[in-house]
Amino acid sequence: MSLKRLFKKNYPIRSTKTILRPTKQSQTTIKKNPISAEQLLDGPFLRMNYKGKNILILGTAHVSQKSVDDVESYIQKFKPHVVAVELCQTRYNSIRDKERWKNLNLVEVIKAKKLYMLMASLILSSFQKKMGEQQHVAPGAEMVKAIDLAEQYGLSLALVDRDVQITLRRAWQSMGFFKKMVIISELVTGLTTKADLEDEDLEQMKQKDVLDELFEKLPSRYSNVKEIIITERDKYLAEKIKRAADQNPGAKEIFAVVGAGHLKGIKKFFYSTIFLDELETLKPKKKSITYLKAGVPLAAILALLSVFRPSWSKVKEILELWIILKCSFATVVSLILWLHPLSALAAIVTAPISNFNPILKTGWVAAFLEAKFKTPKVEDFEMIAEDSKTFLGFFRNKVLHIFLTFFLLQTASFLASVRWIIDLFK
Repeated sequence: MSLKRLFKKNYPIRSTKTILRPTKQSQTTIKKNPISAEQLLDGPFLRMNYKGKNILILGTAHVSQKSVDDVESYIQKFKPHVVAVELCQTRYNSIRDKERWKNLNLVEVIKAKKLYMLMASLILSSFQKKMGEQQHVAPGAEMVKAIDLAEQYGLSLALVDRDVQITLRRAWQSMGFFKKMVIISELVTGLTTKADLEDEDLEQMKQKDVLDELFEKLPSRYSNVKEIIITERDKYLAEKIKRAADQNPGAKEIFAVVGAGHLKGIKKFFYSTIFLDELETLKPKKKSITYLKAGVPLAAILALLSVFRPSWSKVKEILELWIILKCSFATVVSLILWLHPLSALAAIVTAPISNFNPILKTGWVAAFLEAKFKTPKVEDFEMIAEDSKTFLGFFRNKVLHIFLTFFLLQTASFLASVRWIIDLFK
């Protein structure tokens, strides 16, 4: 299911004045004001009581002008002592650093094998940018407004989201190969889809997180991915908001700005004991598993030879078929993408051995060389959303070109292996 279908679904239109009212068990109270938050705010919110402090958590849609207006109205009217935003340090730096793309070394990203994480991050941000362009609002404009007003009025600013790289890596580590391919296809579909948002779609974004809806529609076997991307962050946000209050002992009013889809989870976990270390831990890389993956195809071939005991001529024929298929698939993709001659040569040479070598993977090698020979410029990163709208844009944009190089060559290598197995058992 594509992201476009999510937004085209006929959701019931709810009032923008909807408030998540907490239960008695959550020890939440509603504080009356001469001009109350109910009268002032358009979007949903929670009002929590924590150690005698008032905490108002506003739910926003990240491409809504009304959300920006809500943030501005509340801060200007109530002057909260602390403003907390759903950002991590990495995303905060990217917002404040206008030259961030100049400092990104794509070659180093590929060497560190973090291209999947960068790809997912850029695709999601580009899709959000497309929605923002339709609404004439920059993605995350309400976060920027909260930061600017906090600085203007001298208020304490707290970053309460988990680092985006940790979230993506934890999600990635929880998936097998086929799950990764499904998720990537969903992301790519979202990147290439035109985001036509109507008013009811935007209001639905204020009631439920788009990613939450996406993972709810996936099969139950993806529940661990949803747990990491949605539920874990609900817990993380709830705990960090409380810690922001603890770190400002004199503060009586705390104002938090989060995506509306997180309100339900924050309410659920707010008074629970959350250990942040457990939510920030990454699985250590095990070299033994890497080599095991490389050894499985070789072991399968050896087992096949030992069972059927073919003649040397038959073995030679089998190996030749493997090399021909692997090199042919890599050659076709290299020609389609019009790779640099050395990138294409490296892809073709490494294709037959990529299954047995944990380092020389066809897609990684070719993408690495393309990044060196065709280094992306700042405008390539900034134009991802626009260039992804057209077929030619994918080839013109150097960042998208590198993503395609990696993804298509890895896919071609897999398909070549499948074709070899089919031919083998004919």
